[in-house]
Amino acid sequence: MAIAPTMVPEKEFAKYIAIISTVFLIASVLGPILGGAINTHTTWRWVFLLNAPGGAISIILVALFLPSSKPAQGTSLIDHLKGKFSKAAFARIDLLGTTLLLAFSVLIVFALEESGSRYSWSSPTIIITIVFSALSGVGFVGWEWWIERAKGKQEPTFPLTLLKDRVLASMMATAFFIGFPFVAIVVNIPQRAQAVYGFSPIRAGLALLPLLLTSPLATALSGYLTSNRRIPPLYLIVIGSVLQLLGVGLTCSLPTNATKSPAAQYGYEVIMGFGFGAGLSTLLTLAKLVVEERHLLPRF
Repeated sequence: MAIAPTMVPEKEFAKYIAIISTVFLIASVLGPILGGAINTHTTWRWVFLLNAPGGAISIILVALFLPSSKPAQGTSLIDHLKGKFSKAAFARIDLLGTTLLLAFSVLIVFALEESGSRYSWSSPTIIITIVFSALSGVGFVGWEWWIERAKGKQEPTFPLTLLKDRVLASMMATAFFIGFPFVAIVVNIPQRAQAVYGFSPIRAGLALLPLLLTSPLATALSGYLTSNRRIPPLYLIVIGSVLQLLGVGLTCSLPTNATKSPAAQYGYEVIMGFGFGAGLSTLLTLAKLVVEERHLLPRF
């Protein structure tokens, strides 16, 4: 969805957003069912192992067929690959910045996941992990600031100048506050379904379907409304945020001592799904309109 606006004509953007959303819709239906079946009949590790071939195929397809720029007419596949994998192309990659960002993310997630369960908060493992995560975060910010000022061949993973734009900074904050509860809900619902309601892994996955089905539908609808009906994106962001707040608030009102899954939960998931889908997708569409041209991919 991030590169689609640069690769298709603007008048066909809604169509391609709908296609991408349809693929995500199919995956959203099959994912919980297959994941639950794998957990029931084998081990949860296979869920991650089976992603390896799919990821490898995706990398190969992107490397072979996704152009990094508009190819000249008659360019052969070999010449295209030589240009994509040239030394000049690799020199633009911010390897250190990417490594520091991954270290910051992985270490802090590990500390938050394992503290209080496998390790205590005062455990040296947790303390060291948090310290190195903080150092990686500070190092990432410092490195990005340096390479952006150096104006060399490397392109920063996250240009800090983006934060100087109040509109874009506000959009990033909005995306964070929309995405944070989405991830929390996606993790919490199946966990609670198994731990509290006694659902099987398959049934726990199915409990997420109302949320996962409506989210891509809202994404496709938002793309249609902004591209074809010329609805201002701001309206859809506000509507999506209100629906998200309503759905999350209603979900929080469910009884905490219930031993059976409340039927109202599925209706609340639908409300949240429309809110998440409309808000995040519209923010992504709007981003290309407010970001400086130098930070965008060249339009094909």
